[in-house]
Amino acid sequence: MVSQENLEELYGPAARHAEHQVGNVITYRDIETGGTKTGKIIWICAPGRIGDQEIGITYVVEPLEGGWPDMVFPGDVLTAVDGS
Repeated sequence: MVSQENLEELYGPAARHAEHQVGNVITYRDIETGGTKTGKIIWICAPGRIGDQEIGITYVVEPLEGGWPDMVFPGDVLTAVDGS
């Protein structure tokens, strides 16, 4: 398991408030394929800037089928289950 410090170093500060929480299992729209995936939220990025663009809250999601984590915007979350 990756530590909270390592996640913050990788993804930036954690969001203070979000609709879903770390540990929730979500089904979401994959922005690359248009299909759906299911995964566990491992980090919630606070809003910030990338270059000249404002980026809102972003969920870092570990897909259940494995692979690299996906960055998921709240509008792409289709369903959520409390994973605790």
